[in-house]
Amino acid sequence: MKKGSSQTSMFIMDSEGNNKTKLNPEGEPWYSPVFSPDGKNLYYVTYVNGNSLLNRYEFTSKTTETITSFFMGVNDPVISPDGKKIAFTSKVYPECGEIDDCNKENYESFGDGPVHAHMSDKLFFRHWTEYEDDLYSHIFLIDVSDGKITDITPGEFHSPIFMLGGGVGFNFSLDSKNLVFASNREKDQVSTTNSDLWMIDLEGKNLKNLTQPNKAWDGHPIFSPDGKYLAYRMQTVPGYESDKFRIALFELSSGIIKVISDAFDNWVTDIIWAPDSKSIYFTGEVQSVNPLYRIDINTLKIEEIISKKYVGGFTLSPDGKTVFYNYRLNHLPAEIYSLDLASGTHKQLTFENKQITEEVDFRPVEHHWVDGANGKKVDVLLVKPHGFDPNKKYPSSLIFMVDHKVNGLMPSGVTTRFMPAMDMFLRCQIHMVPQVMDRNIQQQFQAIIPAKWLKISIKSPIISNHFHISTKRELVQWDGHLAVIW
Repeated sequence: MKKGSSQTSMFIMDSEGNNKTKLNPEGEPWYSPVFSPDGKNLYYVTYVNGNSLLNRYEFTSKTTETITSFFMGVNDPVISPDGKKIAFTSKVYPECGEIDDCNKENYESFGDGPVHAHMSDKLFFRHWTEYEDDLYSHIFLIDVSDGKITDITPGEFHSPIFMLGGGVGFNFSLDSKNLVFASNREKDQVSTTNSDLWMIDLEGKNLKNLTQPNKAWDGHPIFSPDGKYLAYRMQTVPGYESDKFRIALFELSSGIIKVISDAFDNWVTDIIWAPDSKSIYFTGEVQSVNPLYRIDINTLKIEEIISKKYVGGFTLSPDGKTVFYNYRLNHLPAEIYSLDLASGTHKQLTFENKQITEEVDFRPVEHHWVDGANGKKVDVLLVKPHGFDPNKKYPSSLIFMVDHKVNGLMPSGVTTRFMPAMDMFLRCQIHMVPQVMDRNIQQQFQAIIPAKWLKISIKSPIISNHFHISTKRELVQWDGHLAVIW
């Protein structure tokens, strides 16, 4: 931290958090690890001289082998259940597909040319800070036996589409014969959010739209372990990015689609099947945190498994008895934990951030509910300065976050990256980030935001007793978010 530098390393340890071993050599970062179905090998990505390499590490011999390389990048590798194929994504020129030399020539001619301009005669031409430049995300298959690469989603479509969280956007069927992916293939893609789930065989043939009736967003497909269902996340309001994400089931034998999470009033952010295919574990943002839940696919009963934590990645042990997860809060960097489902016992498995938390006094977030417009309650996230004295008043800023990308909540778990940046910009000691209580109520607020400012009461004693709040209102854009600052 003092040097202002970082490096990426890959470790392996047992499920109790013991016997931690570093796998990658010093100075050679490994990325995107994925175990082979038999558990004997680990596949990972490295970068050498501008080329992206997919490699295999054998646990028994502790040797590595390069399977294939691809100039445009190997991203999000997923292994077929039989272990014979590996799918990955890469942004390529559609006229080139899997032809490496063609992609390389086009890409380098663009960068080396005398004129550096981005030209486009259609939308979209840019996504956030990245220009499209005639590149499309395609899914490629690697034959593990010979390293041959095949583009199975050709054309001027993003396959899969860009997604915020919720997996990689494609998965193999249980029999390793087909692949399902999310893609928006409407003629006028700029005016619709209609991503569908498409099934295609591994020869790149027999393409079928599984979710054609829904004209809103469908994505994040995951097959059930028993091969009967395809679970995925669904929205129902066409063209509305902030619509609630639900869990839907597609029955493979009949094609019947059923939404199973309507009773959950917030966004579903990630889903994983239980090994017995009887339930689905999912996370959902609720009051600034991201708890873990379990839903029975038959009774539709929802249980909260991990509460009051911002759960990030999570997975289940093969026997379904243990959850492994990471979580973070404003004052706690991410670490890996386990939860024994029978006893409810949590155990911290990693302590990678122990040194930095001992050196730096990261400030926790406090939650205070205040009255907002129209009788709605607003959750104010309060971060107090170091050495806070309740008998003093401090200069402060009241910040209302509006994410113009997806109109998202401002969760307790991600303010670590936002707060320091705002601190440097505003040079204030206190930050308050109010947000509407829950996703469903927030969506009602979002509907009126374009027409008028959201009025937030600042007469609450927790605010007025300790903080001086300026009446000056400013707009600040940072990392794709819009902040209204009082």
